[in-house]
Amino acid sequence: MAKHLKEGGAPWLHIACLKGWYVLAGNLMDAGADPLELAPNQTSALDRAIMVGEITIAKSMLERGMNAATHRSALQNALHWVVRAQSMDAIKLLVEYGVDINVHDQSGWPPLQLLISNGVDIKDIKWMLEHGADPNARNDSKGRTALHTATGVDDVPIMRLLMEHGAKVEVADWEGRTSLHASSMLRHLAAIQFLIDNGADIEAQEHDHRRRAIHHAALGGDVDMAKALVAGGADVDAQQDGGRRALHHALVQGHEDIVRFLIDAGVDVNAQDDDGHAPIHLSANYGPLSVLELLTECGADLHAKHETGWTALHFASSTGENDIVDRLLARGLNVNERCLCGGTPLRVATRKGHASTVRLLLSRGADADISGGGQGGVDAWTPLFVASRNGNYAIVEILLEHGVDVNAVTHDGYTALTEAILQGHERVASFLTAYATR
Repeated sequence: MAKHLKEGGAPWLHIACLKGWYVLAGNLMDAGADPLELAPNQTSALDRAIMVGEITIAKSMLERGMNAATHRSALQNALHWVVRAQSMDAIKLLVEYGVDINVHDQSGWPPLQLLISNGVDIKDIKWMLEHGADPNARNDSKGRTALHTATGVDDVPIMRLLMEHGAKVEVADWEGRTSLHASSMLRHLAAIQFLIDNGADIEAQEHDHRRRAIHHAALGGDVDMAKALVAGGADVDAQQDGGRRALHHALVQGHEDIVRFLIDAGVDVNAQDDDGHAPIHLSANYGPLSVLELLTECGADLHAKHETGWTALHFASSTGENDIVDRLLARGLNVNERCLCGGTPLRVATRKGHASTVRLLLSRGADADISGGGQGGVDAWTPLFVASRNGNYAIVEILLEHGVDVNAVTHDGYTALTEAILQGHERVASFLTAYATR
């Protein structure tokens, strides 16, 4: 009868476990109560006892004939509960009764990794390792090991302990990331240095983009991390997919300090990625001016061309970096340089809507009547056609102030006014009409 008595849907044995009533729990089990009977929330009395820390009751249940061979699923489930609750006494009890210390929970996590991620004391991690926990067991979702996990929480003493018990520093997860990748992505310098000192492969590449640790250092702008990697032998000119190098990443992110460090470390300041982006192009595009000056002082080719024929001046004009535009012109770049489709920096600035850049380029001699150079369509348009099509009144006004031909006709017979009308830009169309008939 005892095993059928319930309060609020839970068997009485569950209640005894929750209350810590050791004698009642024993009497109920003597009367036939099943410690594995599930309550509505799918937990057993054994789970309950362990979850609330009633180790004496849990031990009593185990002593009544439960063992890993006959109750494998129930005991493994109990182990998962206690691992998440960080109850080492309960873990030790279950392991003593034969539960597999490496069994994964429903989320695919081995107990050792869960304990590390939850920040348990190092002495408990040591106990786990001494009792058979596998430091190289992978979690199912990412394929990461305990060393990845310890790296993620930047716990060097636990990393050292794991390696003393056989953890392999070179193991990569399903994405090809080693512990060194993990620590470099999180910018955990102490972990990085420890891994380097213990034989981590500095040039290991992830599956995604084939990035190395030095690329992550550049992306994060972490000079100290980059210094540690370079001191350990990292190649500052190593390429990932697309030919991107650490310098390219640092320039895109605007990390001036790491740009300076990479240059001092001997990086190639003219190396282009697979799309033809040279460092000077990225600096002109993203700024700041101080980085561009640094590159030029260190030998970067100001006249390097992208695979599209764009120069640094095209890139600076496309983003409206006027201080960089001004400096590039002062250093002799051709204000009317054409790219492969015939576009000039002025046409680029017009298309992007940078009115102040348009005015600056015109003041420095840009030819406002140069078309794209094609035989028809967009590539054959002058800046005025582009501005009129885009409805950019301010740029149309600036261009006309500088004497562009308002009546110029494309190969298709269109004027700037035609484009403004077709695109529904009434204000621009009215202005062009008034200007043409004055």
